[in-house]
Amino acid sequence: MKSVLYILLTFLLFWLLLGERIPQNHNYHHFADRQMLYDIPNFWNVVSNAGFVLLGVWGFFKMKNKKSSPAKKVQLTMSIAIFLAGFGSAYYHYNPNNFTLIADRIPMTIVFASFFILVLYRKLEDSSVFTWYLPLLAVSAITVLYWYISEQKGEGDLRPYAIVQYFPILITGYFLTEKSFFQQNKMILWAILFYALAKIFENLDLAISENFTMSGHPLKHFAAGISCWFLIKWASAKSTKLNSTSETKKI
Repeated sequence: MKSVLYILLTFLLFWLLLGERIPQNHNYHHFADRQMLYDIPNFWNVVSNAGFVLLGVWGFFKMKNKKSSPAKKVQLTMSIAIFLAGFGSAYYHYNPNNFTLIADRIPMTIVFASFFILVLYRKLEDSSVFTWYLPLLAVSAITVLYWYISEQKGEGDLRPYAIVQYFPILITGYFLTEKSFFQQNKMILWAILFYALAKIFENLDLAISENFTMSGHPLKHFAAGISCWFLIKWASAKSTKLNSTSETKKI
């Protein structure tokens, strides 16, 4: 497992140092939904974020009464980040531009970082992974600021942000090929599948609006919300393997 991680990290390092930068698409802020309802511009793109706010509140109170542990702190942080992502995305879609997009993307990086740390904890069964959590949060947020600054200079580069978003998913996908890990963490697969569906809706925003009454981006928010629901359910569920390990240590 470690060899795969090292190979991927080496590849990503070379990509950052030698690969071509990935600027943001010039049409990124141009969405199909431009309806003004109840004095809210881009109405459906804005209000469809309510699900993240509700999920964040639900996740927070679901984790709140659990026994104090490093994992609980990460789970609570992830729930708060989902909550903030709802407001950040609504703020962005109310007035889409690069600056408001920061409020959307930073909470998302916190969710990705929290998810990755919890996956590593479940896989490695080693609480020392939590020592990397705060540095990972900082680096994740910095990738968004790096993108914004580079974009302001006319040299936009999304590569670090893309790594923060997709590297945890790639590693988790690799872990899920192991039967024992898959059996203990099936809900992660559903979270990943619905997130993939959300990305499909995002890319088909205009095409969907031309054939249906709603555009693709609100559907992206709904699919991503379902992904977050599975993520919270998974994070709050007890790992049988970890429990049995702790019981063995007690004996």
